[in-house]
Amino acid sequence: MIDVIKRSSAWEEFSANKRLQWMVVGIALILVMSISKSMFDLLDERRNEALRTHAMLERMVEAASHPVSESAFQKAETALSNLLTKIPSVATASIAEAEALSAATQLINTTIARPRARMVGTETLIYEGDTYWQVRIKVDGGLHELNFIKLLEFFEEDYPQIRLYSFDFQPDAKGVVSLVVDYLYQQGSV
Repeated sequence: MIDVIKRSSAWEEFSANKRLQWMVVGIALILVMSISKSMFDLLDERRNEALRTHAMLERMVEAASHPVSESAFQKAETALSNLLTKIPSVATASIAEAEALSAATQLINTTIARPRARMVGTETLIYEGDTYWQVRIKVDGGLHELNFIKLLEFFEEDYPQIRLYSFDFQPDAKGVVSLVVDYLYQQGSV
């Protein structure tokens, strides 16, 4: 088989052409380097994953060695109940959507120029038998740099029912802003 290959015209051409030989050597080196790089990348990825797992395991062991006190649970429970009392109550999901659009309009009218607001969706959440609606609103428009802080004040701790989900601001000449805001409402009698 090898003798047949050595007697072929392609082998004679390959033997006579030094440029072709160097090109084949170069291609072989590139292939070897590429394969070795992918192997090293795979090993590095697995190593990083193992390090993350080890670090998480260490944190879990540390957490298990320091049990949480009953007073810390009570403090967290009190903080959560205080937070839940600040969430506005509405009768239905459609009223929650209307309220969220109204709140988004307030946000738009005070800070954003050339506004466009649209409802992205509503998600029903159930916590300890209580029903909550999370209404997601997307707001696009222009934002002057002087209104930037005023806009961020809407998302302070005073309003736990409002959460800034995503924020994209390009402070160029037009000051394009795009933000997605979640409004949380609980079901209850109004």
